[in-house]
Amino acid sequence: MIGNYLPILDGADVTSPAQPRRAFPARSVWAMSYRQVRALPTDAVALKRELRAVFKPDRTIAPGSRDLLIRLQLLERIGQLLGGAPLDAAQRAALFRVAAGIEGVTVSHDALDQLGRQGTAVKLEGTVALAPHGRRSRRLWRGLHVRGPECAEIEDMLVRDFPLFPLGIVALPSELVPLHIFEERYKSMVARCLEEESEFGIVWLADDGLRPIGCACRIEEILERLPDGRINLVARGTRPFRIEQRQEELVYPAGVVEFLDDREEYPDEEAAEAARGAYAELVLQATDRSPDPAEIGAMTAYEMAATVEFGLDAKQGLLDLRSESARMKLVARLCRAALKRLEFIDRAQARAQSNGKVHFTG
Repeated sequence: MIGNYLPILDGADVTSPAQPRRAFPARSVWAMSYRQVRALPTDAVALKRELRAVFKPDRTIAPGSRDLLIRLQLLERIGQLLGGAPLDAAQRAALFRVAAGIEGVTVSHDALDQLGRQGTAVKLEGTVALAPHGRRSRRLWRGLHVRGPECAEIEDMLVRDFPLFPLGIVALPSELVPLHIFEERYKSMVARCLEEESEFGIVWLADDGLRPIGCACRIEEILERLPDGRINLVARGTRPFRIEQRQEELVYPAGVVEFLDDREEYPDEEAAEAARGAYAELVLQATDRSPDPAEIGAMTAYEMAATVEFGLDAKQGLLDLRSESARMKLVARLCRAALKRLEFIDRAQARAQSNGKVHFTG
């Protein structure tokens, strides 16, 4: 359990019991009454929004480091609340969800605190550049050490032994992805997924390395099993996830992952209407088929993007966003850009057919 065991650590390795104990000082700006603590929401999205609201931009920090500093302060604040505030079980669970969902955090299992007690460590670190020119910087990190039954609060948010399929593609939720399985390790992965009716994750292996956010997929259909054991199948994307930790002990690539939810927000109807309008025009121009307005009106940003080959960077950008409204805005921009490319191609083909001459009619 987290009690008064100084769960917030500064400047020491969270896994090393030999480091000196040091807690962050309490800050008056964060002082809360009993009534305020008891009023904290149990929804993780609302709770994160309320906790972040107290942080003001620090003008002594370079602009590019301010978001990192806020995330560090957020984890610090969560530790202070867990360490001594009169929270109920639902509030504590929400705080753990917020902590595990902070961008850049890592989760270490079987970690030791300074007294040698075993638990789960949640850690965030980074270099904060100081203003005005970012010429000076300071390496900071914040961490939580969770012991006992409450380790389950972190564990429940994470899935271990999740099969990973690094590929040179990006899959999106709802997208149908044809795959040819020929390596023995991935044959084993497919066999497990079929037996357990479980998911695996497609992750983009880009030129600069494996992206941390991928798309979980389910096997939709086995198209063909070849005599040498190779398999042709179709998978369908289901939901985004983030890799928290790679695992090397299985016969196929795997990892500890967290499935990602969108943040709570009011729908941006204007953005959705613009995206669906641009998508409908793109379908019409590309296929000469007028799409059904009711069908398009029910489509999500993922569902629209899954039917168009936008390019890997664009698709990864959609997968990284935790807002449907933001995805709708990106889909609208991508569709408008695709329409311009189609117009250019049509003009180029018309010019080629006219031997470079411009024809006027009328």
